[in-house]
Amino acid sequence: MALSIKNSGFLRQLAVQLKEAPRRIQAQAAADIQRGIDAMIAEEFSTKRGPDGVAWKPPRDGGETMVRTGRLRDGFRVEVVKSGTGLSLRISNSQVYAKWLQSGTASVMARPMVPGSTIPERWKKIFYDSYDRAISSWWRSTKQL
Repeated sequence: MALSIKNSGFLRQLAVQLKEAPRRIQAQAAADIQRGIDAMIAEEFSTKRGPDGVAWKPPRDGGETMVRTGRLRDGFRVEVVKSGTGLSLRISNSQVYAKWLQSGTASVMARPMVPGSTIPERWKKIFYDSYDRAISSWWRSTKQL
């Protein structure tokens, strides 16, 4: 006895959706992660705290902590790139002195602006939440077939 499926258009559409799922989910998650990390960096400058929650030491001259011209804050570039089966985060800053503030020097106390080797939970949450939203969005789109 042969099995016959009448609604083969539906199965074709579902197969296309499944094939496109990883690309669509990653693209949506990447955009969401980039916005989230940009917002996190802006929040840190606003609250004058690093990614670990520790307050940045004010400058010796009494100026505003970590903001003189705004170039440091505005110099961040957040990139979310495909890496293997997932996404990687690249954060750079166009200001040369950003690395000295991030890591510190013999005469400048470190004021980390982005995480080092240990990613804080609130930064991880941006990734988790972004993937959850992207997967949920994809799943809802399959129910419209």
